[in-house]
Amino acid sequence: MSNDAEQNLIYQEKEGYSHSEAHSIIYTWKIDQISSFIESTRREKKPVDIYSPKFSTGAKIRDSWYLKLRIRKDNPKSKNKSSSSQEWVSIYLCSNNENREVRTKYLFFLLNKKKEKILDNFLPYNQSWDRCINTFFSSSKREFGFPRFVKIDRLLEEKDKFFQNDTLTVGVHLIVYDDYVATNHPINKLKASTHKLSNDFRDLLVDKKKCDVKIQVGRKIFDAHKLVLITRSCVFDAMFSHDMKENKKNEITIPHVDPDVFKKVLDYIYTNKVNDLDTSAEELLEVSDKYQLLGLKEICEEHLSETLSVENSIRILILADLYNANRLVEFAKHYIVNKLAN
Repeated sequence: MSNDAEQNLIYQEKEGYSHSEAHSIIYTWKIDQISSFIESTRREKKPVDIYSPKFSTGAKIRDSWYLKLRIRKDNPKSKNKSSSSQEWVSIYLCSNNENREVRTKYLFFLLNKKKEKILDNFLPYNQSWDRCINTFFSSSKREFGFPRFVKIDRLLEEKDKFFQNDTLTVGVHLIVYDDYVATNHPINKLKASTHKLSNDFRDLLVDKKKCDVKIQVGRKIFDAHKLVLITRSCVFDAMFSHDMKENKKNEITIPHVDPDVFKKVLDYIYTNKVNDLDTSAEELLEVSDKYQLLGLKEICEEHLSETLSVENSIRILILADLYNANRLVEFAKHYIVNKLAN
């Protein structure tokens, strides 16, 4: 080609892109009566499996997964004599995605009583993916995991750290990737705002905007909004109905409640959240029952169930019965019976 012909050529540059969206979930699975399960299965000559409920990351492929936990012994004929007598907790991620190849990344963990993630061999999770597994699940290989995740003897030695009311919590951080999509243009996703309705209501409470009722608790007065109170509690709704004095004066007196505890109640009413339950769960259980804040009552029941011990179980049972916390009553009864049986 002559130089003149080359000069007449028009050069174009184009780019192509392949995009794969990632879907993530942290799934935890609580297994109660774990001591009995371990002791029973240790006497078996073959591995014993239990399975979690199914869960999904919400990927486009409509993925479905479950966890499998196994108590197993090393093969006595193993060439590795040092490990031939060891017993293990094994954990596997299993796929229900039939006839489909799925690209994943996952990381298993145990949860201790402090809600900290602990990896295999009791290594702490440091928010990195250094120990994660990248793999493809297919119709021929539908489960992956660790046959030797945790030594049973080591786990039993540290059961005070990991067994909450004889319940072991295991979990997986799973990422599922969609199939690649080819396009001639880059895909820049617009992320939804992280601002929530609860944030707005929290600001409404903190800034005291348009408050129309005063609540006296001890020597402290809280400003609030009638509409929010009656929406969240049928008891407050009754107070502001008809010709009751609270409705006429726009004032409420809350007796026999610590102001700091009631502040947490207001925080829950406006944001659906409550903090620092360690110091106030029992008092909040009483207030939630009195003012029919059912969501708050469930939060308190769950927290108190997690803090049950031999020393406080009778007291918690009496408290739960007094304030109609039926789920906690049954849980505490079950706990006490099991402890008396051991």
